[in-house]
Amino acid sequence: MVFFIIAEFVSALLVFAVGFLNGAITRIGDFAPWILSGMGMGLILTGMHSLIRVFREKTGSVFFLFAEAVMLLGIFPGVVFAAELVSLDRCGVWMAWLGSSAPARIFTALAVLSAACMAVMLLAFAIPLAPVRIPVLLLTAAVPICLYFRGLSVCTESYSAYMASNFALAEPFEEYEVTEDTELYYPSFEEPNLLPMLLSEPYSGGSFEEGTVVYLLSSMVAAEYAELEYIPVSDGERSGYVAVSALRELDEPVYEYSLAAGEDGAQTYRLSGGELAPSSVLSPGEALDYMASAGGMLKVRLTDGNIVWVLREDAEVVKTPAS
Repeated sequence: MVFFIIAEFVSALLVFAVGFLNGAITRIGDFAPWILSGMGMGLILTGMHSLIRVFREKTGSVFFLFAEAVMLLGIFPGVVFAAELVSLDRCGVWMAWLGSSAPARIFTALAVLSAACMAVMLLAFAIPLAPVRIPVLLLTAAVPICLYFRGLSVCTESYSAYMASNFALAEPFEEYEVTEDTELYYPSFEEPNLLPMLLSEPYSGGSFEEGTVVYLLSSMVAAEYAELEYIPVSDGERSGYVAVSALRELDEPVYEYSLAAGEDGAQTYRLSGGELAPSSVLSPGEALDYMASAGGMLKVRLTDGNIVWVLREDAEVVKTPAS
C-alpha cells in the first residue's frame, strides 16, 4: 500500500509537471487528462512492483530488486523524454494507439516501456541458471534507451514533414542558400521561456549540403533581433533547425513552391457530423491549395474549388524553377 501511494503521487506529479513544461496545460480544464495519465502510470508501476516481489521471493535473487531499481530510474526520466518526443511529433503518429492527445501518448509510451522491461524480467525469471539470468536482467537498462532513440527517429520525421508542408509558417517564401554542410537540429520543448530549447545536440543524422536552397519557417529579422543561433528551415522535403551563420540570403527567388497529391494519389476527407469521412481519391500530382494544418492533416482547396482534408503524408511539396 505504501508503494502504491508513493507511486500514484510521484507519477501524477511528474506527468503533470512535464505537461506544464510542454506548454499543454494552460487552464484548469487541462488538468484532468494529465493527472489521470499519471495515476494510470502509478497503477502500472504498482502491479509491476508486486510481480517483481514474487519473482524475487521465488528465486531468492536480489538482482530482481536491482532490475526494478534500474527500471524505475529509466521510467521516471522517461516521462520527460516522452514529453519531449510528443512535443516534437507534430503529426501525432508516435504512440497514438490509445489516442492522439499528449497525455494519452505519454501514458502509452510509459506503458510500453514498462511492458518491455517486464518482458525482460519474465525472460530472466524463466532462465534457471543464475549466471545467465543476471546478464538478461541487465538488459532492462537498455530498454529505455532503445525506445527513446526509436522515438527520435519517428518524431523527427514527423516534425520535418509537418514543418515542410506548413505553408502558413513559410509564406511569403524567403529563400536562403546553405553556405556549408550543416547538421539538422530539432527542438525539445516548444516553450523556451520555461525550458530552454536543447539545440546543442543533433537529434538525427540529417544534414543539408552546401549550396542547398531552403526557405525560412520563421522570421530572420526576429531571429537576428533575439540573437538566436538557429532558425527553422526546409528544402521542401526535410525540415529542421540550422545555424543562422550557415545561411546566405538569395537576391532572386530560385523556386516557386506548391502542394500536390503524392505519387500514389491522395484520399480526401470531408467533415460529416463533426468527424472526417472519406470522400474522393485524387490523382497523383493533382494541385492542392494550402489552407491550414492540423496535426497529420492538411486542409486544402482543390482545383474545382472544393475544400477537403488530406493526410499530410499523401501530399508533397512541389518545387518549380521561378519564372
